[in-house]
Amino acid sequence: MIWKSIFLHQSSKIFFIQGTAEMKSNNYKGESYIIQEKIKYTTRVLNPLTRMMSAFVYAVFTDENNQLFKGEVKNAENRNFSISFAKEAPSQLFVKYAVSYISFAKHSIFR
Repeated sequence: MIWKSIFLHQSSKIFFIQGTAEMKSNNYKGESYIIQEKIKYTTRVLNPLTRMMSAFVYAVFTDENNQLFKGEVKNAENRNFSISFAKEAPSQLFVKYAVSYISFAKHSIFR
């Protein structure tokens, strides 16, 4: 999947994600990023069960020519994840990402 992000102010290019307190995030091999988010849900049946699963997200940032851009991870604490890009980065970046409910290893299909 691809998501387009436009930075209106050239001096401030920050991509921010807020999740639950259990969200984990990090830089992965320099130019890519990984996020793990735990999801809890309760079934809607006569005897409801609370289940938990994890969603694994792998993402890269590119320009319109598909050139990778590396940002500096500013905040990778629980619940928050932000990436800051240099002033020289284009004002329009594309976030290419893949989501797996199995493991991070499935991102190799994406690359």
